Amino acid sequence: SAPADLVLLIDGSENVGAANFPLVSDLAVRVIERLAVGRDAIRVALVLYGVDPEIQFYLNSYDNKEGVLSAIRGLKYPGGSEANLGSALEEVTDSLLGEDAGGRAEEGVPQVLVVVSAGESTDDVSQGERALKQASVYTFGIAVGDSATAQLEAIATDKSFVLSAPDVRTVANMGDQILPYINGVAQRSIVIETDFTE
Repeated sequence: SAPADLVLLIDGSENVGAANFPLVSDLAVRVIERLAVGRDAIRVALVLYGVDPEIQFYLNSYDNKEGVLSAIRGLKYPGGSEANLGSALEEVTDSLLGEDAGGRAEEGVPQVLVVVSAGESTDDVSQGERALKQASVYTFGIAVGDSATAQLEAIATDKSFVLSAPDVRTVANMGDQILPYINGVAQRSIVIETDFTE
């Protein structure tokens, strides 16, 4: 099985809303159900963001798919009028990708971030975006509605790595579309050539 470190960063703000939050967590369930999750395969971490990023579990919290799925099914909607994606991106780089959190970058395992956003960030994302690119993280976006797309295209490793759901009712269907990307990174059929200039 091809290993990868996968971090899901999910908008838990009022952009999504309490009524729609289960549809977004269902997207995460659908993705995980179809991945080879395990200690030596794909490790999964999950963060919800609103005013503050809330780490739900780390890459080394669960060794099996069942543990990850039950944690996702138990997610509580955080709410909040702010969606500070910038500080959440920095939190991912600072707290979720390193060896102590279960990250395997030093072993050459590719690291993948999937951002699910339903609106513009209320804080500046440029620092977080730069940190991810410096860490060679493969960043993908799932935009719910139109307002999130442009910003996600700027954050993502490549514009083509952003999928758009016209509204939240269709977001779970994005699971089928994001899977080939995640598997492509794990199997190393998707490789980024980064020319990073300070």
